[in-house]
Amino acid sequence: FNGSLAEKLEHAWRTNRGKGWRAKDLGVVSVTEWGVERNSSHDTFLRRDTIVVTTIIQERQTSGRKVSESLSLTYLSWAWGVGQNHINTLMKSATNFSTNQSSCIIECCDAAEMWFDPQECYIRDVMSVPARTDDVMTRDDAIESWNNLESAEKDRWMAFSRTQLQQQPHIRDRIIYCLRENPYQTSEDVAENIGNWCPPSTIARWMNSFSDISMYLTIKTPLPVLTASKKAKHVAFAKRFLNKWGLADDAKVLLIHYNKKCFFGSKNLFKDFVNKVTGIAFTGLAFKGDIEKGGRGLKLGFYPCHEARQAQKTVRACTTDSNSSHYSFVDCDPEEIIDDPYFSLKTLFQDVIFPKLCVLVGPGGNFEGYHPVIQGENAAAHTDREFQSYMKSFCDEKGWTWEPQAPKMPYVNNLDLAVFPAMSKRHTELLTRLNNGMPPCDEIWKIAEHQWHHLEARTIARGFLDAHRILKKIVANKGDNLFLQNRDYQTGVSEDYEDYGLYSIKKVSDH
Repeated sequence: FNGSLAEKLEHAWRTNRGKGWRAKDLGVVSVTEWGVERNSSHDTFLRRDTIVVTTIIQERQTSGRKVSESLSLTYLSWAWGVGQNHINTLMKSATNFSTNQSSCIIECCDAAEMWFDPQECYIRDVMSVPARTDDVMTRDDAIESWNNLESAEKDRWMAFSRTQLQQQPHIRDRIIYCLRENPYQTSEDVAENIGNWCPPSTIARWMNSFSDISMYLTIKTPLPVLTASKKAKHVAFAKRFLNKWGLADDAKVLLIHYNKKCFFGSKNLFKDFVNKVTGIAFTGLAFKGDIEKGGRGLKLGFYPCHEARQAQKTVRACTTDSNSSHYSFVDCDPEEIIDDPYFSLKTLFQDVIFPKLCVLVGPGGNFEGYHPVIQGENAAAHTDREFQSYMKSFCDEKGWTWEPQAPKMPYVNNLDLAVFPAMSKRHTELLTRLNNGMPPCDEIWKIAEHQWHHLEARTIARGFLDAHRILKKIVANKGDNLFLQNRDYQTGVSEDYEDYGLYSIKKVSDH
């Protein structure tokens, strides 16, 4: 049935089409062994339909026309196969603050005033004291106790309330500062460092409420504190990137990024004893000439491994070798089996990644004649002298470019910037849907691998394009990264590029 959205909804209402028909018509859902899967365009189209329906309803109500039952958010949610709460959350997430943030005492003054009301502070205090008798103090008992307090004691709690409220405007910055100093702190550690101003669970919920790129950079992956020398290295790296590593203006480039990521068995990343698996991923962007024109995103591989320190301990228990860049396969494809279960990152490149690249850019390959540029996070596990020497000598021999990132620069790595956040979000949703308890590691990895296989090329391509524009800002800010903390900062990639199959191409201006 062809027609406007209103006509399609009316027709489906009359013919009693099944739940989720609109999403199926647009091809934004697919059926897998885990149930119905939504692709990355699902919420974009749903948000658009919601805006259209809401606008039509308002126009008809204003003009006094009758609004049919088919034109309602309730029926729209049925047509998309989602709950109405999903639509409400989706529309609220279009702003910088989610529902959790708007009612969070860290962000909202009104919520903080309610939380630090003198009577509420007293009630929480007396109810948190372990009972020494069989009688458990209830909230009603605590309220009665408050009413019987002497005025001097009430004044003390009122003074405490004022002190806590005076700190509220600065708490957000203090939390971010703590995490920038040490990103691996638990929520309990952060709460202690800010004087137990709020419970650790509040800090954990607040951090998990951020979703867009700029907030991911400033909160979920706190910005590193940079010295003057590191800022200089960042500027030098950015200029090399922006100048295409000295290649010709019309050169065909295959830019490759790699990094590792932990996938947890629980949404609360601060929970102790959470099962987790680590994977190392390789992605690429193939482009001709100017990267600003766009290119094709591609996946080179995603392999389970142990953390470098964990593999290193195992290696040292068996050998005197102290190579600091060891990883370990948990499992891999039959053609890519590594005999040694604890192998170095060098071995992964030597036996798996480099052979793939030789086929891709060699005669008859999909990217014949392209110049590979290999970049990876310059973490400690990737800076082993033997590994660096091998990578440089192999790339020099092939005429390729080996260009590690400058240290403490996760926000220009395509995987940290776009791929891993996209995978983690869907990974958590699937785990929550399938397992209410703590899933085993093999199930965590199976779902992570599933998300990798369903990762869209446009997500990869736009991550590289985001990184390119961030590098321009780094040069303009002389290596400083504080511009990423600006809530209004956006790279503009979503507005400037269109997707054509595996390619993200820059829109042609009308002017």
